[in-house]
Amino acid sequence: MAVVYIVSTGPGGTKHLTTLAKEAIEKSEVIVGYKKYLDDLRDLITNKEQFSSGMTQEIQRCQVAIDYAKSGKDTCIISNGDVNVFGMATLIVELIDKQDLWDIVELESIAGVTSFLAAASLVGAPVSQDFAIISLSDRLTDISLIQKRVDLALEGDFIIGIYNPISKKRTKPYINLLQ
Repeated sequence: MAVVYIVSTGPGGTKHLTTLAKEAIEKSEVIVGYKKYLDDLRDLITNKEQFSSGMTQEIQRCQVAIDYAKSGKDTCIISNGDVNVFGMATLIVELIDKQDLWDIVELESIAGVTSFLAAASLVGAPVSQDFAIISLSDRLTDISLIQKRVDLALEGDFIIGIYNPISKKRTKPYINLLQ
């Protein structure tokens, strides 16, 4: 049974890449990922078969990784940050489950450094109390639910890590969310 490694690269490049992530990349015959992430790993993947695509093509990349594994090739799908925090892990699991491939494809999720924790370290702001990480992306989550999450995190006096404050289509920040 071939393996799909869901590999976290940390906040970018190879600086925060874990030993387990490097090992998974070495073991893999095929590397699948967003073009920029593969470019960042160029030195580690030069002798590997590769598939890359642009932003917003996550479903396609996950399916391609699954298809490579179904054909018998150990495959690595690259996600920045940690694959379990707004990363590719959820999508891969959903696709494998929907296609009932648990007896055909082995899945291994490799944890990584989130950009929230890397940024906190970089600016010297240790996260030593309870915290919440909230995405402001309304692509998959209704804005009213995002507002509720922000309100409750503020009410609970949590340290809040904000992901996706703006995007190409949504260039104005949610001013009212953080008031």
